[in-house]
Amino acid sequence: AEHSGASKVKIKLGRSGRRLKLRIKDNGTSFDSNSDHAYRKGLGLASMKRRTEFTGGTFSIDSRPALGTVVSAAWPLRRLNEPLKFLPLE
Repeated sequence: AEHSGASKVKIKLGRSGRRLKLRIKDNGTSFDSNSDHAYRKGLGLASMKRRTEFTGGTFSIDSRPALGTVVSAAWPLRRLNEPLKFLPLE
């Protein structure tokens, strides 16, 4: 709401097969989600992307004029006896 001016936000968290999926959709102002500038503008998007990928997930943003923005993240689910897999620190 702070950056987008959104008046509505929908958050969905669920399981699809062996993946945990998170989807956040708003009706706020959009931006060019393909631009590197979108990630440099603030720490929020860059941090979300880094944390998602660090924990083995995928991250995407779809932002379109008059449609708002959708942020999606998904992680593979593991069995209890499977080790955690993290990306190496740089």
